[in-house]
Amino acid sequence: FTISGATETGTPNSAYAIAPKQNSGVYVKGGMLCGVKDGSTLDAILASLANASGVSISGTGTGATITLTVDGRVLDTVTLNISGDVDGDGSVDASDYMEVKNAIVDDVAPSGFYAYAADANGDGAITSLDLLLLGSYVSGVVKDLS
Repeated sequence: FTISGATETGTPNSAYAIAPKQNSGVYVKGGMLCGVKDGSTLDAILASLANASGVSISGTGTGATITLTVDGRVLDTVTLNISGDVDGDGSVDASDYMEVKNAIVDDVAPSGFYAYAADANGDGAITSLDLLLLGSYVSGVVKDLS
């Protein structure tokens, strides 16, 4: 499966858009907040943003909505993407591994933001390499998916 449509964006003006702090490891790409680590708390996610005081998060994992509101007006919205969190429950575990395995075996890829989460190695395709990486992560052989 090839994933298309997301492009890197420049650093947005943090007064009007959701903007990560410099050197936080978090970035905005194609309407998604990426680079968030598995197991990150909502407080940790907010701490990685330059304008956290106006940001709210609805949800806990991949697919959660992150909204910047100033003076009652919604200025920006992005969707959370945690690499490997294919089922959107906020953690990378055996169920995510099975989602990717089933996608490959049954030739049915996850859709939308979940497809980006399934591409654990970030090469733009959901392949056996992603399955291997997720299996290694879930079993504790690999400590980080980034």
